[in-house]
Amino acid sequence: RRVHLAKACVQWLQRSSSTAHPRREHTILPPRKNALSVPERFFTAPEESRILRCCLIGPTNAGKSTLLNGLLRSSVSIVSEKIHTTRENMLAYLTEEKYKTQVQFIDAPGALGPHIPAIRRAIWDAVRRANLALIVVDANDKHSARQCEQFLLQLEAVLVDQEKETGRRTQTVLVLNKVDLVKPKAKLLNMSEAFHKAFRFDWPCLMVSARDGSGVDTLRDWLLLMSKPGKWSVAPDVVHERPPVEIAAEIIRAEIFNSYREELPYIIKQRTIGWTELRNGDLRIDQQLLLPDSKRANAHRIVTKRLPGVCIAARPKLAEAFGRPVHLFLTVGKISQQEERDGNMKHV
Repeated sequence: RRVHLAKACVQWLQRSSSTAHPRREHTILPPRKNALSVPERFFTAPEESRILRCCLIGPTNAGKSTLLNGLLRSSVSIVSEKIHTTRENMLAYLTEEKYKTQVQFIDAPGALGPHIPAIRRAIWDAVRRANLALIVVDANDKHSARQCEQFLLQLEAVLVDQEKETGRRTQTVLVLNKVDLVKPKAKLLNMSEAFHKAFRFDWPCLMVSARDGSGVDTLRDWLLLMSKPGKWSVAPDVVHERPPVEIAAEIIRAEIFNSYREELPYIIKQRTIGWTELRNGDLRIDQQLLLPDSKRANAHRIVTKRLPGVCIAARPKLAEAFGRPVHLFLTVGKISQQEERDGNMKHV
């Protein structure tokens, strides 16, 4: 009798609890226009405004994205030890209203590693659009420094063609990064001299450490001095022009690169299937991580097993980026063989 009575009490409590506090189900909504686009803003540039268009190019893992974040004093570019984490050109802006000057940065993919035509096109497009190209080299990596000579030969050919076609040649400057790791410092002078013998740079070598910030302020001031009279591209408070869905995908992708090894981060594609504004002001993001259908089941198990870690690492960064709590839900899906053959799956 006591057992039956206890069971009856538990059932009654469960029924009353579910009636008094019904579970709320959120309808997952697809991303709308405000999440997929950047609203157009009208602004008035000051009189006698100045502008500089600058691109960051060079070997993979030379610290270009870390340097850009340091110049902007903001995390706008993905940083990882893996190669080709930056896969397409990204725009960012530095505006100093005191000097009426704006610098437009083009962060290009790394030049070394696997030869990918789309990445090469992005690099040369960045060079042609810029007034100044920063060739960023890891001063502590002798191997990439030697490989960089071939890249400089290709760069020279691009600049020669640019001068023939437009009558203008993008200026270049060598930036040795990670100089804090090089000892003795005399090696830096020898490296700078060797690079200037191999390529005709327009300006003397600059030395920085993006990791600890040494030399970054000097580089920022020099870039402001290199500006020319011209109209600003964006309002002074704009650091980047990326829609919210793209910002979220970039943050999640950074954690994908930190969580998975070998080829997995490169074959994972992202599809944002939900962008739901909750009643309490929070944001819910639902995203699928897509794997090629041709990959073995083991890859799917590995990705699924580490999903919670990706979510935990990405949530606080998403909350910081959007200024409110973010609920992130990740699932694993497959790319059809047709989509894989077409090669048109990007960050959707």
